[in-house]
Amino acid sequence: MENKSEYGCVLIINTEEQHPEIVTKMTGVKSTSLEVRGEPRIDKKTGKERNGTQGIANLWKLDTGSIYGSEWESEKAIRKLLDIIDSNTDFKTVFMTFKESFLRCYAYVYHYNITFELSPIVFYDLYKIGLPIEFDLYSFDRKKI
Repeated sequence: MENKSEYGCVLIINTEEQHPEIVTKMTGVKSTSLEVRGEPRIDKKTGKERNGTQGIANLWKLDTGSIYGSEWESEKAIRKLLDIIDSNTDFKTVFMTFKESFLRCYAYVYHYNITFELSPIVFYDLYKIGLPIEFDLYSFDRKKI
């Protein structure tokens, strides 16, 4: 069986000195996870505390969930989050209040040559709301898995 590559995207909002739940109160959108400064970090896959690690910031996170496939699927994940943001005008207030907001896209692929393309429309939509994007890319060697 061929390994399927995994793609996704997370909207991360640093709520600075406020508890991250403030974003849910402002937008009505429930986070997929929260990180609270000084509290134990929770592993999102197991739901258990990570060994001795604590949150270093107050972060509200909304994860698209993983998309599996053999082609680059990150644009679908980005679009999913942009659609949520575009459909809720309260996010504009959130982004004006909390300046440290960004999208983190991840790709875990099973071939060594990672290339990708994003449409100009996606970049334009990110530009309009002033949302930076970062990429977390991993390539796994099939022989070692």
